[in-house]
Amino acid sequence: MDFITNIKIEEHKLVHSSRSKTVYELADHLGKSHNYLCRMSSLTEDIPFPVELAVPAMKFMKNFDLLKMLNWECGFAMIKLPGKAKTKKDENEMTAEFTDACATAMKALVTFLNETTEENYLAFDKAIQNAVQVSLAVQQYCKKKSSGQFNLEF
Repeated sequence: MDFITNIKIEEHKLVHSSRSKTVYELADHLGKSHNYLCRMSSLTEDIPFPVELAVPAMKFMKNFDLLKMLNWECGFAMIKLPGKAKTKKDENEMTAEFTDACATAMKALVTFLNETTEENYLAFDKAIQNAVQVSLAVQQYCKKKSSGQFNLEF
């Protein structure tokens, strides 16, 4: 798929894919009509999704897939910076997540190399993006831990 189609798909998922919040709640939060949001995020409409609405929508819906896709397309990886010091349990979960992300990416790479198809490439691309993001988040956490400078959240 082309870049514009991928953007429209992510916009559509941003607006319509939340189980906890409805399109009506998002429209109310953004101060826009339900109809306008549906048309903006429609795959068949050519109405642009303004950045000044996309950022508050991503924060409200807690869905940053559009931002991840834009970052990746521009050659960047997005990570959520660590906020507060993790407990030993959180660190173990972080280690398990890192291991799982790397193993999943390796498995997808082997599958792609054994059978080179578009579907296997897309699976590998998604897995490697996740592995890079998790790796960078772990790196940031370790960097903050080594310097002893965690942001306190009250």
